[in-house]
Amino acid sequence: MTSLPSSTGPGTPSGVPLVVVLGMHRSGTSALAGAVAGLGLSLPPQHDLMASTAGNPAHFESTELTALNDSVLEVLGGTWRAPPDLAAGWESQARAAGCDQDARASLARIFAGAGPNVWKDPRNCLLLPYWRRLFTEPLVAALIWRSPMAVARSLHERDGLSIVHGLALWEHYNREALEGMEGLPVYITSNEALLREPRGICKELAAWLEETGVVLADGWDVDAASSAVEPELSHFGDDDGDQYLQPGQLELAARLRSLEGPHPKLGPVELGQMSRRSVGVLDVQRDLAERDFRLAAVARTHAELAAEHQGLITSHHELIDAHRHLIEVCDDRLAHIHRLDDDATRLNAALASMQEQYDGVREERDVWQQRSDRLMDEIERIWSSGSWRITAPFRSLTGALHQRDDRGAD
Repeated sequence: MTSLPSSTGPGTPSGVPLVVVLGMHRSGTSALAGAVAGLGLSLPPQHDLMASTAGNPAHFESTELTALNDSVLEVLGGTWRAPPDLAAGWESQARAAGCDQDARASLARIFAGAGPNVWKDPRNCLLLPYWRRLFTEPLVAALIWRSPMAVARSLHERDGLSIVHGLALWEHYNREALEGMEGLPVYITSNEALLREPRGICKELAAWLEETGVVLADGWDVDAASSAVEPELSHFGDDDGDQYLQPGQLELAARLRSLEGPHPKLGPVELGQMSRRSVGVLDVQRDLAERDFRLAAVARTHAELAAEHQGLITSHHELIDAHRHLIEVCDDRLAHIHRLDDDATRLNAALASMQEQYDGVREERDVWQQRSDRLMDEIERIWSSGSWRITAPFRSLTGALHQRDDRGAD
């Protein structure tokens, strides 16, 4: 049995093989991934699988990992349609390493089952060196390729890309995939062969997977595996339009055709220089992508400023409402103060009237006090008089009072 290579870096749990399905967009990766899954390998969870479309009823692709790959490409300065121009060793440099935490977390969520698992995303043609650095589990790769003109026409129909742009992408993706798979157990097939002989390819694929140590489901059914292949979904021939290809693209197609079949360990693949036209086209696309990134950043900043401006407007309106409320409160308080002033005025008037009455009563009391004092003086004078005649009435009155007191005592 062929020994499976693995990375020594920290990554997902070791020991469970992962089959990575590679291939340029519109090359039949969905059909190949569906066939591999039909042999008993686990796909991403159902809730995470990309929704079907009219041209592709089953993508077998993880929404979360695809979004993550798009983020990694953006960090590296590109997109799937404008691949970044990367120097040797890019996968370990700071820009890529900054994505490691999110990448490991996504892998742990998506491939949480017992496995073995299958992961399909055409972007991995570009990013396989990065993922190989993160994996600790055994890794094998299955590559499917399709004629360049068929891919370019399909991309033109689906995404509006020019034929020249599509051809440049086809060349770049397949070159990067061959370089990225070096040293791995690899199976290579063509879309044409898979559509023509789905049962035969699935049998050969199953034998290769078992040889590399991938444990298939008990009682796997070649018919179930090959049912993922739907020839009617292929709308462009795989042999037409070769006269429009650059020599380097024709050479790459011939090299891919010669590599079809299983490889216990893919060795270095000799590739010539990339077509000058493809290099120029992708350089232009990278410039356009960079402008799109800047425009997107400006748009995000504009949206943030617009949201902040809207927040300020809302705060201004709230302050106006609060100011109006305070004015109403102040008006109420002022009216209350006016009422209190009126009450105080009335109370002061009443107090003044009472003070006037008090002063009058006090003057009257003083008059009566003076009269009382004069009367007491007169009584004292009379009482002190030695005249028998003058004091006779007082003695008579005193005797009458004594007699009354004695009767009261009896």
